[in-house]
Amino acid sequence: MEKILKRAFADNTQVEIIYRTEENVFTQRSILIMKIEKDHIRAFCCMRKQFRTFRTENILAAFPKGCFRKNPSTWNVPRYGKIDL
Repeated sequence: MEKILKRAFADNTQVEIIYRTEENVFTQRSILIMKIEKDHIRAFCCMRKQFRTFRTENILAAFPKGCFRKNPSTWNVPRYGKIDL
């Protein structure tokens, strides 16, 4: 995952992430990375349309833009609501 994030930063391309907020809400976001630090990433979030800081420990997965299927109805997995940890 770290390699995908660094490559997106180096190539100045968007990357899709699965992110867990501090409130344990899971979201999928497209981001454009501006800066990578040891424990966080500074990026433009296309979902929020603003610059955000993402804690690296809360990035659960990263995909090159376009690799993650957007239509959940095509996924062969059960549907779940909010997951509380």
